[in-house]
Amino acid sequence: MPPTSEYKWARYLPVADDYKEPDLEDYNHVEPSTRVDRTKELTFLNGDSEITEISPEIGTEIRGVQLSALTPPELDELSLLLGRRALLVFRGQDFRDQTLEKQKQIASHFGRLHVHPISRHVSGSREHLVFYRNKENDVFRSGAAQNRVSTTLWHHDQSFECHPPSATILTGLTIPSKCGGDTEYVSMTAAYRKLSPSFREYLETLTALHSGVEQAEESLKKGGSGILRRTPIETVHPVVRVHPGTGEKAIFVNRAFTKHIIGLKVEESEAILSLLYDLIAKSTEFHARVRWEDATVIVWDNRITNHTVISDFSYDKGDIRHHFRLTATGERPIPVPGKLSPEALA
Repeated sequence: MPPTSEYKWARYLPVADDYKEPDLEDYNHVEPSTRVDRTKELTFLNGDSEITEISPEIGTEIRGVQLSALTPPELDELSLLLGRRALLVFRGQDFRDQTLEKQKQIASHFGRLHVHPISRHVSGSREHLVFYRNKENDVFRSGAAQNRVSTTLWHHDQSFECHPPSATILTGLTIPSKCGGDTEYVSMTAAYRKLSPSFREYLETLTALHSGVEQAEESLKKGGSGILRRTPIETVHPVVRVHPGTGEKAIFVNRAFTKHIIGLKVEESEAILSLLYDLIAKSTEFHARVRWEDATVIVWDNRITNHTVISDFSYDKGDIRHHFRLTATGERPIPVPGKLSPEALA
């Protein structure tokens, strides 16, 4: 790590403690976008803003709007646009200059803030998850990743939670000096629509097990973070979920945490999951690769995207990749009406 007296973003360097989180309690999530009048234009996109769609299916880049200055009604509007576009990239932001409490206030507008069960945080806030990568500390290229051709791992964040993450705010602090270290996203609503109607209908009747056990075990192994804040859990979620703000259907599985489809034999489950994972990874027509610029904040909807870091940047000049993330949790995943019994998700 750089000397704290010289590094501009020293207050965001990662720390760890032995604090134990209680098990997460059920709660009633209210989707902010449901408070928006859909017949009116979005006022938070003011006349000075510059709006660019990254791709037809996913992603909007916004310049001229300060995330830190938005009012609660404007944040509701942002939530609606996020549900429609899945990914919003805000350039020229002062979000990282705000106090930790101000940042948490904004993020908590979208739901109860999540504390990561195994990762380091910033001093003074366990809700601020830190990503700090330098040549000596790069989990993307160490451990098990050393034996992989690619470090790409498409995933929903923490999908094993009873209330998985929804709106997620990722803020850039220091980025590689030349290029690389991009973050890539894929629309899970577009992935769902790509499938044939009969196969979509079948997937809507399925549930899958999502597990945090392996992640917890990796943390406690030699070379892991050594942090385990609460007992890891496994949760059953629908394979197809409905977004509460838009009503759109999205596939909800990922390589990191989805273990198997309930009620199917091993080969059957593996065949379906492999097909879906290939669809996620290979269908570039509904991907969006975001290149980091200084003062960039990315907001994405974890419920309807998978994402992965692109670990292609060089450490030749002593570069680091430093970000922090604030994550709101959402509703328990909503199944397609009439396709699953309550007992299927118990």
